[in-house]
Amino acid sequence: MRIAGKTGYLAKATSDETHGFLQAEVMVSSAMISKALLREYEPELLKEVQNASRDDMDWLAREATLKDLITRGKELPTNWQYKDRFSYFKNQLYIPANDALKNKIVKGSHNSKVAGHFGMEKTIKIITRDFYWKGLTEWIND
Repeated sequence: MRIAGKTGYLAKATSDETHGFLQAEVMVSSAMISKALLREYEPELLKEVQNASRDDMDWLAREATLKDLITRGKELPTNWQYKDRFSYFKNQLYIPANDALKNKIVKGSHNSKVAGHFGMEKTIKIITRDFYWKGLTEWIND
């Protein structure tokens, strides 16, 4: 018996006669895993990324390269993805070189209303779950 899961992949269910439990064997391709790992970001943040990207030649060059490879049906560089006008490195949103935007991201990740103030290492760990920019660790340490 096959069951459609909430995330859209299929699971093969088998019955365990001795214990009466239902066991599921999940079959997921690496493409599906990669797609599922892309996070949903606030529309306002995405708008800020788009606006900031206009002044970052490296960001624009990366976007152009990824779009060109996709158009030509070529494989993207390892760990890079391009989806809905945004570049991702290791499933992290690629942030342009814009200190105001980076400061906003760090400020939002540095303090938690529930847990309080985080140290530098914890802040870096939290940021790198969702975001990437060149020299991120060094930028935060400065």
